[in-house]
Amino acid sequence: IDEIEIITNEFHISRAWLMFAMALYKNETGHDLTLTEDERREIHTVLDETLLDEELGDKRELATVQAILGSYVGGLTLRVKPLIAEDILARRGPSGIKYGELIRHNEYVQETRGFERQGIKDLIDGKYQVK
Repeated sequence: IDEIEIITNEFHISRAWLMFAMALYKNETGHDLTLTEDERREIHTVLDETLLDEELGDKRELATVQAILGSYVGGLTLRVKPLIAEDILARRGPSGIKYGELIRHNEYVQETRGFERQGIKDLIDGKYQVK
């Protein structure tokens, strides 16, 4: 196996990908993945900037997080490929597009996007609490 795919909702994909990437890094190197202050600041900035963009914000957030972590995880023997559930649904046709949009624009999903971003900040800042 050289690649695993994770499938989850768009609002959750960045944190899920980050958690898997950090775990794989630790598994292969024996060390925690520790970002520089500049890298953490850049991620914090994109998380804040993309929060209000309900259409493309989550994908821009994911792309930025992946780019920043690229130098850390690019050489690992196992890669994590993020798959967005709403995009998979959209490829199934009109009913899939409709269902995906219902998820994306759900008021609770929109509220949760902020919590997800805070979770990413806590994770990269070493403050993430698992219950």
